[in-house]
Amino acid sequence: KVGLAKQLMAADPDTAADLQIRLGLVERDAALAHTYLDQPDAAETLLLAAVERLGLPAAQGERGQARTNLAHLYNRTGRYAQALALLDAATLDLLGTLDVDSVPARWPAAGELFLEQAALYLALNLLPEAETALRRAQETLRTTQQQYELGQALYYQGLLHWQRNDAPAAEAA
Repeated sequence: KVGLAKQLMAADPDTAADLQIRLGLVERDAALAHTYLDQPDAAETLLLAAVERLGLPAAQGERGQARTNLAHLYNRTGRYAQALALLDAATLDLLGTLDVDSVPARWPAAGELFLEQAALYLALNLLPEAETALRRAQETLRTTQQQYELGQALYYQGLLHWQRNDAPAAEAA
């Protein structure tokens, strides 16, 4: 079976690219399951493989999502420097630039990225950066009607207010 797959991939580059992307998406999805099953080592292995497999130009957005997921895992396990680097790389994948405010039309692809940035900035006590990321996340997640993620963003908004000793605003969020 492996020989047939190699022959097919050699004979048809478009099919090979499509298979590579699909395999990367399967790895990413399996990694998410491992993340939520509290199996960070397995999740990391799969996400690193997915990021590599999704290195094709046609998979840039999917690679950005996989990098965002890996940054979430690193943030969750206290590997903040690695998470920051991955979020920058994901920003380039998803938005094409690190100047996020220059491309608001592309924000719908980056709602979860903004949410992960906010979570990381809160963990690092970078409150102004967290506030900016939360503003972007909430705007984007409302627009794309991602209610679960919007709920997370509002929770993080409450944490931000709490860290600023504004209990009434934290409770309202």
